[in-house]
Amino acid sequence: MKEVQINNITDNRGVLTYVEFGEDAPFTVRRVYTISNVPQNTTRGHHAHLELEQIVFCVAGSFDLELEDHQTKRTFQLVKNSHGIYVDRLTWRVLKNFSADAVCIVLASKQYDDKDYIRDYHEFTSKFKK
Repeated sequence: MKEVQINNITDNRGVLTYVEFGEDAPFTVRRVYTISNVPQNTTRGHHAHLELEQIVFCVAGSFDLELEDHQTKRTFQLVKNSHGIYVDRLTWRVLKNFSADAVCIVLASKQYDDKDYIRDYHEFTSKFKK
């Protein structure tokens, strides 16, 4: 879990926001997807990945990203164009408290693979028990 700076250039024409692959992302981006129009009081996520790495950004509105790995649990508030959050493999994630206009964009290190998901929280926590 670490914050990733979003690059913004502002002038009289507006704001240009960008991420440079190979510079800002610690992995090769293989997939990009968005989450939007989330109904009020709905949560997303509730899973971890075995291999996938991600960077999660908010490009409109706001939402909270709750992350848990084998050492810490932390909640980040993501607000339009403020920063992104790097999410490493084996990190449980929950996205919640979406504003009505929230748009989340995710850069992913791999293409979609259902076998990469851990969807059961107890299975996730058992990976760290000795």
